[in-house]
Amino acid sequence: MPYLTSGQVAKACQVSRAAVKKWIQRGKLQAYRTPGGHLRIALEEFQRFQTVYQFPPLPQETLRILIADADTRLVG
Repeated sequence: MPYLTSGQVAKACQVSRAAVKKWIQRGKLQAYRTPGGHLRIALEEFQRFQTVYQFPPLPQETLRILIADADTRLVG
């Protein structure tokens, strides 16, 4: 199951990390703490949250490709 960080959720909702932490503390968004103390939100839980509170869906990441050629004859 994919998980999101509080920073990723904040970015997707265009709010601060503090706002995400408040949502978690108030029970609006379910999350768990890693052994290191970091928050993780299941993708399914975030999608539920988005639907309930009418946030837009996560934007689809565009694929970017870099093509590099080491042939120095092309440098003019």
